[in-house]
Amino acid sequence: MKDKKCLILSLTIIILIMSCITTKNKNTDISKESYKKEYYDLLGRKKYDDLAKHLIIWKNQYPKDADVYLAYSNYYLNRKMHIVYVGEGTSPILSKDEIIFPHLQNKQLMVKDPKTNERVGSFTVKTVINLKDIKEAIKYVKTAIKLAPNRLDMHLVLINFLYLNSEHENLVETIKALLVFSKQINNRWLLETNPIEGPEEFLDELQRLLFIYLKIEKNKDSLIEISNEFIKNYPNSVLGYSNLGAIYSKSDIELSIKYYMMAQKIKPEDSIVLYNLAHLSETQGKYLQAIKYYKKLKDICNEKERPNIEEKINLLNKKINH
Repeated sequence: MKDKKCLILSLTIIILIMSCITTKNKNTDISKESYKKEYYDLLGRKKYDDLAKHLIIWKNQYPKDADVYLAYSNYYLNRKMHIVYVGEGTSPILSKDEIIFPHLQNKQLMVKDPKTNERVGSFTVKTVINLKDIKEAIKYVKTAIKLAPNRLDMHLVLINFLYLNSEHENLVETIKALLVFSKQINNRWLLETNPIEGPEEFLDELQRLLFIYLKIEKNKDSLIEISNEFIKNYPNSVLGYSNLGAIYSKSDIELSIKYYMMAQKIKPEDSIVLYNLAHLSETQGKYLQAIKYYKKLKDICNEKERPNIEEKINLLNKKINH
């Protein structure tokens, strides 16, 4: 009987301990969310002094929380960000550590004569960021990635910061390394806390940034290097071949068509690939080949696009018959 009482007492203690652990974990999750919520509130209200203090407390409480380091990187991006008004035909006056934030849509303000209401000029609203702070942001987001390497959103933030800091070589190597790493983890990525669905979503996210940051005219070699890495790691994805088709479209049409045809074998009904094959064939004067691709495009396009494609086919048929 005594042994039975001891057993019951032991089980009770274990249950209480497990209950405490469960409660602690639940409270921990709530506390992290509370810190994050306060962070977003302060950031939205641009209370940067209060935000700096809040981040110190959050980091001290949860030094292994990747989100606090991501929050730090965002803090450094935003704290000295400001707008400038640039007059028509003039350039903004910036310090040596400042640049205009690229790829943001710049708002234009028209200046009118109050008497005649006629346009007399305009101002462009541009966003300025601080390069020293961008370097700090890069350090923090790299720490965040070390703590949560499968967080795709953090890798994409790093790519953005490397671009802003003009770290071209690091940007290219980071994208290539990310393609390799994605295979190593079987694309078990998270966007914040949400899992992404397979490699397609990862590749689409990467592709979305690629041609924003690396213009073909200035970065042809780098884009070829990255596109070949796409093909090496994802030979069954249309993106690497399609990218190479786009890259060579202005310098080597035959090679461009070759890559687009490789893309079409993988995805026969890709409208972008079919359009480019039709357009490039037309450019070469290969009208029958162009018509073949336009007809395939017509079969899959929507009702709004169909009349334009039919008109294109008719024009090419007229060229053949003359």
